[in-house]
Amino acid sequence: MHEYSDFPNNQIPADGIEPGTKKRSKKGCGCCSCGCLIYLLLAAALLSGAAWFLADKYPETAKWFADGAKQAADKTLAAAKDYYKQESGREPTLENLKEHGLEIARAGWKKTSELWSGDESGSGQSGTVSPKPADRSTIGALDVAPAAGVQIKAPAGALDKTRTFKVTPLPAAKHEELFFKNLADGNYIIAAYDFDSGMSETDRFYEPVEFRFDLKELGIPPHVWDMLAPGRIDSSGKVALLRSSLNGSTLSMHTRHNGIIAIVGIPAIIIGSGYLIWDDLKVLPEGSISGKTWITVKWPVGDSKFLLKYPKNWKPANPDEVNRAAHEFNAMWKSFQAKRTRAQRLKSWFVSDLYDFVKEPWFQDYKKVVGTRDWMLKNGLPKKAGLTAVAMERSIQYLEDRGFRKAGWCGYEWLTEVFILNKSLGPDCYGNAVNPKLTRGYIELDGTKIPDRFEQELSSASGDRKAFDALQTTTVHEYFHIMQSSYTTIEWADWLWFFEASALVLEDEAGKDFVSKGWVQNGNWESTLRSKDVFFNEMDIKTSGKTSQELQQHGYGQSFFLHHLKEKAFKGKSDQYLVQLLNDFGSWRSNPVKALQSSAGLDEKGFAAEFEKFVRGLLPEYIDLTAAMAHQSAPYGTSLTESNPRTAFTHQEPAPLSARCLRIMLKQNSFTNLKPAECQLVLRDNSS
Repeated sequence: MHEYSDFPNNQIPADGIEPGTKKRSKKGCGCCSCGCLIYLLLAAALLSGAAWFLADKYPETAKWFADGAKQAADKTLAAAKDYYKQESGREPTLENLKEHGLEIARAGWKKTSELWSGDESGSGQSGTVSPKPADRSTIGALDVAPAAGVQIKAPAGALDKTRTFKVTPLPAAKHEELFFKNLADGNYIIAAYDFDSGMSETDRFYEPVEFRFDLKELGIPPHVWDMLAPGRIDSSGKVALLRSSLNGSTLSMHTRHNGIIAIVGIPAIIIGSGYLIWDDLKVLPEGSISGKTWITVKWPVGDSKFLLKYPKNWKPANPDEVNRAAHEFNAMWKSFQAKRTRAQRLKSWFVSDLYDFVKEPWFQDYKKVVGTRDWMLKNGLPKKAGLTAVAMERSIQYLEDRGFRKAGWCGYEWLTEVFILNKSLGPDCYGNAVNPKLTRGYIELDGTKIPDRFEQELSSASGDRKAFDALQTTTVHEYFHIMQSSYTTIEWADWLWFFEASALVLEDEAGKDFVSKGWVQNGNWESTLRSKDVFFNEMDIKTSGKTSQELQQHGYGQSFFLHHLKEKAFKGKSDQYLVQLLNDFGSWRSNPVKALQSSAGLDEKGFAAEFEKFVRGLLPEYIDLTAAMAHQSAPYGTSLTESNPRTAFTHQEPAPLSARCLRIMLKQNSFTNLKPAECQLVLRDNSS
């Protein structure tokens, strides 16, 4: 299931709770004795010192960031209006901006990139014009070192045009401001660089470009390398963690845009990174925008691909072991701090504490056990969260092995938030991918349906095994929706049917793979229900007058046609179909129908002929009223009775790519001595 949502005027409730949902009790405590799973952050003992220092020395910092964010919002809205006026020669209004593909319905919405630039998809709506993309074949590979310890690599054809990169460390004063801005979140900004290749806000590289940091050359001690991650600094001055990899002393990330990138120290020992929900995530599930209601875990351990978030009052699988580890750590931390003077603690913005503590022999032995994947699943995570971590792990592995783009937004590969809600999403809903139009998406899962057991304890007899397998079906489907977002910036609701149709094809393919690997028990993979009567309506259905549920159901049914195209055009290599389809969808001036057409290797005439061939094959099912279809949705139908034995229909041209259906019913009890076998149906046009 895919959801689109936004608050009026980009306003967020003060408590971060969605309208219409009940506020959840924010009870909980940080003491070990109560069994809560706690954060063991090296930063914990430092924050009180930072608080007075920031308040005393930087009273204007918060105001500076707030003013900067507002100025950026005003600037991007003005840029969008100027662009429209330049292209159309008319003064922009809200209506014609929306009509021409750039929906700026709320003041402060960011100017969107993919509608106007390079390889990204245009909206496909009338009037949207993108500059013609450059010829990829003329853009060579790039391998440069624009600053000490920094390398930029791009394969041939990855750049949108020939570019010169300038990488500049942020001035010390700005670095210091950003450091204290993020310290309370448990993130140490060790270094920050402005990557500038002359890109506008709307530009994108054709393919991800690699940014590399040589931590050894940058003078960062080896014993903290595995506690570092890259992060993007947003307009508010907050850092958002990005996908990365560590190979020896090289920390790497991939992006399709430039910007301010920081190297962030994440001093988390058992769980949690201090990563909170920041202002760019405008729509939240039930909980607080401050993040105080959630425990956050970067997962998988050592190769983080998503952020697992669950209610803070959920107990770990083994509270006694967590408390033991916490007491051991706290004792060593207090002993370490007792040996240090106040001057030492303030040196180098407190980073020296991180550097010095983690090289302690005790700590090196400690982290080899506490916080590892096995320890977390057995002890640290609540059992429901552990099952979710495993399901997400498998889903992401499967999808990335298929070759889809990594989940991301705004050109960056983000760590996606996965919220486990302590409430029901409804009897038939296990989870949703929520994709606000202009902010990155997240996943919410129904925690009430997840078994409270270890995976090895699941039983087919109790139904726990089937519930876990349903969770795995959900996670692969919903994370695929998050991946789809990386092919465009705006999630136009008119595309909802296409995203659902392709997600159901993916769901069918994933089921076979999960069963073959033994991840799901045979017979437990329950694909989403769908109906073939959606072909009565136009394929490229629009949102006007339609609910999101209607759009989703339309997409579910359209998946049958996508399967048909896959078998026709990708016979023997069917696993490549969806990858090609989404690549075509994300290409210049594409839209769902164009992507379906081009990925199948068909022109418009051939595509229409293939659709006609497909729907003609459905005639036996349309005639058979016992078929599993919602026949009541046939757009044209009538019942003939003895008093009304005839009816007339006004001819209407069918919508493009639709199969009109006329259903005529004879109600036997409405006729005297009706013998259906002797009835004759007469159809005549207006010429008789």
